Amino acid sequence: MEEAIKTMRNSLGEDALMNFYSFAPDDTGAIDKALELLNTIPFFDDRRLVVIRNIHKFDAKSFEKIARYVNNPSDTATLVLTMEGQKPWKEKEKKPWEEKYKALSEKAKKQAFNEMKEGQMISWITARAKSMDKEIEPEAANLLREALLSQSWQIATELEKLCLYAGKRTKITMEDVKTLVLKTYDDTVFKLSDALFDRKAEVLLRIREIEAAGINELEVIASLQNQAIDHFQVLYAPSAKRRNLHSFVEGKIAARRKLWKARELNDLINAFAGVERGIKTGRCLSAFSEITEIAARYIKTN
Repeated sequence: MEEAIKTMRNSLGEDALMNFYSFAPDDTGAIDKALELLNTIPFFDDRRLVVIRNIHKFDAKSFEKIARYVNNPSDTATLVLTMEGQKPWKEKEKKPWEEKYKALSEKAKKQAFNEMKEGQMISWITARAKSMDKEIEPEAANLLREALLSQSWQIATELEKLCLYAGKRTKITMEDVKTLVLKTYDDTVFKLSDALFDRKAEVLLRIREIEAAGINELEVIASLQNQAIDHFQVLYAPSAKRRNLHSFVEGKIAARRKLWKARELNDLINAFAGVERGIKTGRCLSAFSEITEIAARYIKTN
């Protein structure tokens, strides 16, 4: 979904910064601001793109306003409404939001972005490499998927780097992934993670290293947020359903029990989620500065 929005944003050309706007449910007056922009002539271009995220979290009055606009939309604007984190429904199953969204869904073009299963992800990686005139070994594609936790936008970014790294070679190998992806993550993200969850001042240096290495801010946030969730579940919710962790990783987390309280981990998860929303909506001006500020709160001084 993020890639689709990015493609639409890029289609705006050089004036994308002036004609792209994104709103979230916690933005004050989000719907009114969005509608005002939708009905305003774009800057130096023929189209404006407005994204309203998680439309299902807005109240009934907001829906009525959007429905009225959808019935008489502007010719110079594209409106994108997202519903994130919603499970897909079977065709015959009554959708809980069906009546509420009827006025919108009849006028809108709908696109589902369901989470890919392992085999689908491998096929997607293979096809994406082929679109860049490269072939990727099945083992290399699987390693890339595992290393990046099946996060499609992260994989897309690293795959572009791998294609450039391969140069004139037509095939991306396991060694390429180990050298370019795993080594980068071993030397940066993993060291950052250890410093953060060991509550060491070293974390501030590691964040600067990550930023200098050019690693995508969303990749960093996704990785840290997943690991914060892992820590909470291993330490304080061991019976909860969670992703598979290597015994070595579980052991490292268990050894940190005295370092973290449940409330602190919950606050950390929410703080990272806030930065992620800020990046996706364009409200976050410096993601690494915000990550640094969050990490600094949890440094142990003694």
